[in-house]
Amino acid sequence: MKALSIFFLGLTMAFGAAAAGTGQAGPLVDCQMKDGSNQHMPVTMCVHQGGMQK
Repeated sequence: MKALSIFFLGLTMAFGAAAAGTGQAGPLVDCQMKDGSNQHMPVTMCVHQGGMQK
């Protein structure tokens, strides 16, 4: 029973790690802003602020 519990705990942690770095705003990208600066932000925020995904 203990091994089964450890298996399910590991399985849930693996799926949580696979989703890291993504959110409701999309994956994190390097965004080049209109003023030439580069920022690391979600892709939808980049587009909304007028930047271009690098």
